[in-house]
Amino acid sequence: MDPKQLQCLHRHWTHSHEEDRDGLSIYRPPTFKFRAARGRTEIEFHPDGTLVHRDAGPTDAGRTLTGSWKHLGGNAVQMHVETFGKPRRMTVVECNDQVLKLRWD
Repeated sequence: MDPKQLQCLHRHWTHSHEEDRDGLSIYRPPTFKFRAARGRTEIEFHPDGTLVHRDAGPTDAGRTLTGSWKHLGGNAVQMHVETFGKPRRMTVVECNDQVLKLRWD
């Protein structure tokens, strides 16, 4: 992943689950016109390696968790949120101003 693509991650992304297909998770900027849905997951990747993860939580009550992320080389990124246990690895398939496409490994 080139530096421009890596910098592309440094924003707030909201999961557009209705667009998921072929093993890819699709995220959009929060300004995207989403269909009504409960409990969309959101991720904010910060340039300093920290992240904010928002989701519905195990009881459907909204929760905000903090964690970290790091570039592993190539298109691989690792995300770690203490509550989730072990780190999750993902491959960035596409990233631009309108869409983030991830394949969770």
